[in-house]
Amino acid sequence: MSRLNTNGLSRALGSLDHNVRLVFIARSLSSTGFSSTMPFIAIYLAEQRSVPLYLVGLMYLISGALGFFSLVLSGIVSDRFGAKRTIVIGYGLSLAGAAYMSIAVAARLNVYVIILTYPFLTLLRGVSVPSSAAIISEGRGDVVNRFSALTMASNLGFAVGPAVGGVVAQAFGYAPLFGFSAVLMAACIPLGLALTDKRLPEYKRQAGLKPPIYVIAFLAIVFLSFIVVGQDIQPFALYAGVFDSVSNSLIGLMFAFSGLLIVALQLAVNLVFRKWGAYASLVSGSGVAAAGYYLLAASKAVPYLFLSMAVITLAEILVTVPTQVWIVTNSPPERRGAYQGYYSAMRSGGRSVAAWLGSTDLGLFSQNPAYAWYIIVGLAVAGGLAYLGHLRFFGSGNQKSRAPPWQ
Repeated sequence: MSRLNTNGLSRALGSLDHNVRLVFIARSLSSTGFSSTMPFIAIYLAEQRSVPLYLVGLMYLISGALGFFSLVLSGIVSDRFGAKRTIVIGYGLSLAGAAYMSIAVAARLNVYVIILTYPFLTLLRGVSVPSSAAIISEGRGDVVNRFSALTMASNLGFAVGPAVGGVVAQAFGYAPLFGFSAVLMAACIPLGLALTDKRLPEYKRQAGLKPPIYVIAFLAIVFLSFIVVGQDIQPFALYAGVFDSVSNSLIGLMFAFSGLLIVALQLAVNLVFRKWGAYASLVSGSGVAAAGYYLLAASKAVPYLFLSMAVITLAEILVTVPTQVWIVTNSPPERRGAYQGYYSAMRSGGRSVAAWLGSTDLGLFSQNPAYAWYIIVGLAVAGGLAYLGHLRFFGSGNQKSRAPPWQ
């Protein structure tokens, strides 16, 4: 496959193989379905069922914990039973979970039952994530193109989902909203069945293989990176809505802007990765993130909010694909599902900690919320230094990879 250029998404996708195109469509649909409900379950519980907000927060905390373990375990299962089978099972479980929530809301099930069972939706949704990445890593052609497509599909769904979900919830109610999510999950199943998969007989021989220390260290830095970039969801919305009195519709527009910006810029920003390698992209992303959160601390004006969202989004682009490609490059072929599970768990765990840390800091520094963002600026700088330290002490990992000098 030829070197990625900026001639457009359609040309990039057209050069990808059968599996990547199917996963792109399925991930777009599943992300749309999940994100269409994600912002509104809290509103439903708080406004229509009078659930205290601390219980809603506890529900999300449990969701994050279950999602973490789900990603790790599903990656291991993917290696053992095959990525295609795990993907199809994951979409089937996601369909069942969304259908259950639709019935639970329509029947006005006891709120405590909903709070206790909703986190399992996160667990069920996570089953297909590492296996999707594993099957993409086995494809032919440019690995950067393949994982760029996966990232763009996720963000396309998260850009479209909340907007569509708001319309469905407003026009038809919350039970049909989860029904809409279930329909999209059902549409993913035939796409999963159409995938081609190769079983890896080396699994049993390598079943006890553990990540080497340089991979574990890299995953720890990934965790820190997503604590930083993960501030752009719940903490950002809280800051804009509570401290700056921005309307919910405008906040939704900012998130849609962020998702579409990733789709628009991913191919162009990949040029940094291609020219200078993973570590240059990761250090640059850490610096750009620091600049974005410094802008948030500087002013609460709406134009600054949009500008900081754009800068933070750019940082996310610089970090996401290079970290995932690094993991693929440094994972044994027979354990790619497991390694993608570890990686996905670090991303998900980092974002969960980000939601807790950012919200807590904004509460602690409610009189001067800029200090909350200065803490994140410090973490971003620490992440950049950590990547440099990893390169200094461990080198670039897999020396057999065809990587630019910085990687």
